[in-house]
Amino acid sequence: MTVTDYINLTRVRRSLKLLSGSSLSMPEIAERCGFSDANYYTRTFRKIHGSTPTEYRKSLQTPAKSSRTREANSPAEPGRNDGLPV
Repeated sequence: MTVTDYINLTRVRRSLKLLSGSSLSMPEIAERCGFSDANYYTRTFRKIHGSTPTEYRKSLQTPAKSSRTREANSPAEPGRNDGLPV
């Protein structure tokens, strides 16, 4: 993992909290997490998480069966439940 990969992973993890716990817009979340461009944030989020930030936020409103299965099958790590690589 490169330094840039680690920084982007950390930024995306922070954005997961903002996506689930606020009604901020995508550009606002991107800026608060250190992305200078909302489009770059969306591309980076998709690369790391496998969905766009908007898709992720919508999935929180209507949980899909597949996401519950993935959470149940992922190894437990105290304090982490975001499904992202360590």
